[in-house]
Amino acid sequence: MKNPLVETIESELARLEIHGAKLIEESYLPESFGNAQAIYELFGLQLHFVRDRGQDGVDVIVPETKESFIFEDVSLALGWQQLDEVVNSHKKIDFDEPPPGPIALKRVLGYFKNGLADLQNAFSKGNIAVTLERLRDAQAKRTKAMFG
Repeated sequence: MKNPLVETIESELARLEIHGAKLIEESYLPESFGNAQAIYELFGLQLHFVRDRGQDGVDVIVPETKESFIFEDVSLALGWQQLDEVVNSHKKIDFDEPPPGPIALKRVLGYFKNGLADLQNAFSKGNIAVTLERLRDAQAKRTKAMFG
């Protein structure tokens, strides 16, 4: 059985005309809530897509350091979103309701496509150290804003 997360990602990549994505690794556990993962190499980074109990997330893995950052932290560090946008997009889990569903892959991949110049500049050899500092700072600010 084909990994439905991979099918969704590849459909969105084609629709957005994002070329050059290379699937590196994937797994799918239909008997375990349909959990799945897929790692793609794209724009010199690794994007780790995870579907866990029906909720999707995207992490960016920096190849030079193998550090992983959630999409929201990358978005904050590159100025694609503001802190209050990210914080307000997370709702408390209501266990009487089904999970909120997958992230909008169209939106996330759209940020990457539209921000290609930002990504290439931020993760270039000359800027990687500053970018990692900005990512760690964004991560700390988001965590503090969300959890106090």
